[in-house]
Amino acid sequence: MKEPKVKEVVTWIIEICTGQEEEKEIATRNLESLPIGYFEDHAIPKSKIKHCVDSLPKVFLTSKSEGLKQWCVQLIGELRLSSDESIKALYSALGEGSDKIVITAVWAIGEIRASGDETERLLIKRANHQNREIRWRVAWAFSQINIGLQDTISTLIGMLKDSYELCRGYAIIALDNSSITNNVVLNEVEKIAVDIEPFPRETAKMFLEKHKNKY
Repeated sequence: MKEPKVKEVVTWIIEICTGQEEEKEIATRNLESLPIGYFEDHAIPKSKIKHCVDSLPKVFLTSKSEGLKQWCVQLIGELRLSSDESIKALYSALGEGSDKIVITAVWAIGEIRASGDETERLLIKRANHQNREIRWRVAWAFSQINIGLQDTISTLIGMLKDSYELCRGYAIIALDNSSITNNVVLNEVEKIAVDIEPFPRETAKMFLEKHKNKY
């Protein structure tokens, strides 16, 4: 399939925001056909869509289509929309039954760096999810936001013992970014420094090089 031009993608975004239900569904299918990383490789001119993107949270909250809801959340993250309404929509998305929507919402929260106690509390609720992709994305999201709750620190320490290597690695990065280091954290990270998986192992080694002499 030929890669669509940016102006076509702009049209699809506008249709998701303002179109009739059938137009929204067609636009959703078109967006789903985009190659991975499209928004990273192509700048979407916000001047062309600023008149309508504020409606994305409402479209998400009122739609019954899983695909459309997921793309509303995806666009909030891709376009870095951080209004109160957008953040509330992401919070609502975290409570969805669809793993795809939850995964997208966690990613969007990290992408727009939506820090705050409520953000942390809602991410904590997903930190032990049976779906490992949700768990590692929660750890990654914590690495992108400012952490203020002790419960978050405790959650991240617990994630250092997760069976999935991406969870362990991103939990270390989140703890490092939060500047929270104590003997409990160091002891757990030391165990990961001999991990069989390279990502958490190398991340642990860098963490220890940076912090071990402080304690």
